[in-house]
Amino acid sequence: MTGVGGKGIDTVLETINRWAPSNENDTQSYAGGAFVIIEECA
Repeated sequence: MTGVGGKGIDTVLETINRWAPSNENDTQSYAGGAFVIIEECA
């Protein structure tokens, strides 16, 4: 996922943690929702 979040950002969860940090958001719920969508599209 080059260019999405910067150096060291390689997964959907790392991207969510970068742009929706857990101290401000429910990142696990965001990740769960993202994974459901990805599974549906695969």
